[in-house]
Amino acid sequence: MIQLSKTEQVLRKMKQYNIDILALSKIRWKGVGQETLDHGYVLLYSGENNHHQAGVGLMMSPAAYRTMLKWTPLNERILFARFATTHTKLFVIVCYAPTNEADDDVKDSFYETLKGVTKDIPKHDVLCVAGDLNAKVGADRKYCPEVLGPHGLGQINENGALLVDFALSNDLVVEMAENIEHNERILRKVRKQIEFYLSDANLSKDRVTCCTYSEAISSGGIPADFFLKCNRVKERITTIAEIEEALKTSKYLQFADGKVFRKFPFQPRTNQDRCTIYVENIPSYATQEKVRKWFRPYGKVVYVSLPKSKAGTIKGYAFVEFNTEEEAERCKASHQESGMYIENRDPAELLSVKTFEGFEDHEGETETGEPENQPCESAEEVHSEEVTKEDVATQFRILSRNDWKKERNKYLNNWRKEGKARRQEIWRQQMKINRRRKIAEEEKALQPKTELNFQCGLIVKISLKEEIHDPKSIKDQLKAIGGIKYVEAMQGAVEAIVRTESPDVASSLVKNPLGKGEVLTGKQLFMLWLIHALTIKIKL
Repeated sequence: MIQLSKTEQVLRKMKQYNIDILALSKIRWKGVGQETLDHGYVLLYSGENNHHQAGVGLMMSPAAYRTMLKWTPLNERILFARFATTHTKLFVIVCYAPTNEADDDVKDSFYETLKGVTKDIPKHDVLCVAGDLNAKVGADRKYCPEVLGPHGLGQINENGALLVDFALSNDLVVEMAENIEHNERILRKVRKQIEFYLSDANLSKDRVTCCTYSEAISSGGIPADFFLKCNRVKERITTIAEIEEALKTSKYLQFADGKVFRKFPFQPRTNQDRCTIYVENIPSYATQEKVRKWFRPYGKVVYVSLPKSKAGTIKGYAFVEFNTEEEAERCKASHQESGMYIENRDPAELLSVKTFEGFEDHEGETETGEPENQPCESAEEVHSEEVTKEDVATQFRILSRNDWKKERNKYLNNWRKEGKARRQEIWRQQMKINRRRKIAEEEKALQPKTELNFQCGLIVKISLKEEIHDPKSIKDQLKAIGGIKYVEAMQGAVEAIVRTESPDVASSLVKNPLGKGEVLTGKQLFMLWLIHALTIKIKL
């Protein structure tokens, strides 16, 4: 755990198993300190100053951290902390003992230091020593049953003897790190999960697993590491050896040479629709395990699909697939008797239609496209509350999958017809707009176009001898010369702009009785035409 990123994995496991205080050994962090992690979790650590060796740590939840009274990093092998609980104080010692092959002096020094810590513990505190003691206490507990738990392994070694002596002197019980019952429960869940992945019901729906299985038939089996990539497996175990251990008791699968095999050939289910029912009124807290428990009175449930919205919430309906058609018919008949079978209902009122967010096949996938291939837990792993057929028949409204398909198709056909009518109306409106646009363009094309001829040498600027008092008189005088197309003369101006028919006429205007003329060229001409083009339209 040298890297800080490793703490993220530990933190996930703590949250998964609801652990508030976790002792860590051999973390190999240098120095002494405290780190605040995600979600308010805290890690206390104690290690050597110059080497990434040994090191102990104590990781705790925000709630546990708030109850901590103090903590002391003693050395790279021992750290302790004291917590306030409801009725007493809890004293936790985290330790990492030397290995059995270490020098006797090192081992004796460790236990002497450990005993020194316990001497200073207040009398009424509850003591917990946690960590890696690197000891074997053996399976034989006859000589000190008051200290040893029932899950010892192998033969006792020297470190084991030191540990037993320490436990006796402090009235402690050695609780094995490997809790066999807990481990068996995890392996049983893994076995059921993998059995579900390779079940006929799932292979008939899950394209990814089915393709992997089809490819694996030619090679002799599915590589075990394929399952370590599945979320429901990798959150419980991390090694192929654990998969092998989990499948030892499987009736349907076997493990050999790092691969998983089915004991029976894959039989594609061709009657899925007849074995499946559509269920409404599913509560928001529902899980696939709960749905299975609710419908277990009717028969064996082999597949449950709980469609979810893009926000990750339950949409309120589910698909439940039974093992046989008879079981599905039994469920249907029970709901027909109780009046909870969906009949004579507008298809648009179905929850699967109301919550529709895009075309989907409703076969084990959420709206976000993530596979919902989660196994239904065994009966002993589900809440012990008894659920009867009467309870289910009055709680949920159901429809056989075939009837649901008919209603869905009826709605989709109506939707398509309405959509076609809408598209036709939009097309008609667009055609009207296009016709009006075409007529407007044709009318515009028939209108005379006034084009300005930007030829050089046609424009003359005349500097008048006095201000213009009568623009019309000036224009008449200039047009009387002949060859004049346009005259711009404004009240109070001292200049007049004249556009002529030809350069010759323009040259003749340089000398005129009204004032001095100048034929415009270059930049002056360009700026004049630009101003006219942007501000006014000239009509003669």
